[in-house]
Amino acid sequence: MASAGEGSGAVEQTQTHRKRVRKERRGRGGRWGMRLTLIVVLLVAVGGGLFAFLRTRSKPYRTKQLLNEAQLKLELGKPEEALAPLEKAREIMPEHPKIAERLARVYEALGRFDEAEDTLRKGLDARPGDRLLAVRLGQLLLDRGRGAAAWEVLEGVVERIRSDKDDAKRAEGLIVAGRAAAAAGKLDRAKALLREAAGVEAKRVEALTTLGRLLFRAGDRDAAEK
Repeated sequence: MASAGEGSGAVEQTQTHRKRVRKERRGRGGRWGMRLTLIVVLLVAVGGGLFAFLRTRSKPYRTKQLLNEAQLKLELGKPEEALAPLEKAREIMPEHPKIAERLARVYEALGRFDEAEDTLRKGLDARPGDRLLAVRLGQLLLDRGRGAAAWEVLEGVVERIRSDKDDAKRAEGLIVAGRAAAAAGKLDRAKALLREAAGVEAKRVEALTTLGRLLFRAGDRDAAEK
């Protein structure tokens, strides 16, 4: 029969063994936890990198980068260098209205007015009633002394111009439409459009100046002076 001392020793050994087992389990658990954390971190890093890579390869992102490059060239007075990125952008997204609008600006800067008009008209064929393209084409035609043709383009998109949430762009479009209406002999319509544009503070001076010139040419000097 085992003595009390032997029984006590056996209990201590058992407790020691259990503590060692628990410690080893905690150690293995901690190592697995660290490994799992490392795996998660790596997956997040790889996923983020993949997302960034795919984003740079997306059509909208590449198009935006090319448009920005072309705009910079235009602002630096190098329109001839803006053609290449815009042509690439058109290959990626051929019906994007900003590409056609920007190309037209470049062609105008290079004195290639027929190509500018053709680009805008093709853009409008693809996107009928697009206010960005219509306003740009209207401005081009006005600059070339073709006011009646400009009004033909703009008359049908006046409501779309009015719907522009950007106040300055809305007023700019209304001014162009007002000038076109005046050139086409639609004086009352022109006055209404220019007065509407004058309601936007950022374009108030330009709109009122344009309206004053219109009234003066129409023989209404008193109203022009007001």
